[in-house]
Amino acid sequence: MSEPNSTPTELHFSPKPSQPPKSDPSLKTEEAAAVLGVAPATLRDWKCQRIGPAFVQYGPHCVRYLESDLHKFIASKRVVPYVREVGRKRRAPVQTTSQSVLLLRRAN
Repeated sequence: MSEPNSTPTELHFSPKPSQPPKSDPSLKTEEAAAVLGVAPATLRDWKCQRIGPAFVQYGPHCVRYLESDLHKFIASKRVVPYVREVGRKRRAPVQTTSQSVLLLRRAN
């Protein structure tokens, strides 16, 4: 038998599988667009084209973006420029008008 003055056993519930963990907040489209620095319409277009960040779709009109997914998306778009040789950038030589006319005459 249990004693009347005993403390009740604590029950621990895990979050539902469809809900993100509390440590990773979900953001609405407008909030996610602000984090990325784009317009909400751009984020909606990216979603339809499947080129934007990962999202969670709870229903036909309920879309949320996890903050961690936004940071992963930003990191995936990072471009690190390479170091090139010091000196002038090589360009194609510029042809003068007379050179162009000669080339056209030779082609005919």
